[in-house]
Amino acid sequence: MFSGTFDLPFGDEDEGKKPTGVVAKLFGNIETAPILTIGSGRPIDPLTGFDANRSGAFPLSSRPLGFGRNSLRTGTDAQLDLRVLKFFKVGEHGKLDFVVESFNLLNHTNVVALNQFYATEISPLPTFATPDKAGIPRQLQFSIDFEF
Repeated sequence: MFSGTFDLPFGDEDEGKKPTGVVAKLFGNIETAPILTIGSGRPIDPLTGFDANRSGAFPLSSRPLGFGRNSLRTGTDAQLDLRVLKFFKVGEHGKLDFVVESFNLLNHTNVVALNQFYATEISPLPTFATPDKAGIPRQLQFSIDFEF
């Protein structure tokens, strides 16, 4: 995971400097906060879908022949979250913040779970080891905050 907060270097009104020029007025007083998360796939235990060992165990824990514990894995997770804030001074101590936050900005499909059920027969189900749950899609959130 990598994260940080950055202030764009144009007319920082927080430091008492007044922005001058068009570029400084448009891009001044902007803060960004990216979070990049990259993770390896999660292990998943393949199951037969019935009590093949006749142990009476619940939840079901019998694995198909030839599969070890946690032998399935989801793909690599990658997610970029970004927060951008622009503020305006209001009076001597006040600040009006306009905020845009994005989650999974690149809209990468992160597989969270696979169909772990093999079958009750010799051959696997067609959906065995295929993705059946994904993480959140791209989301945007807007807010206006007043600090005093």
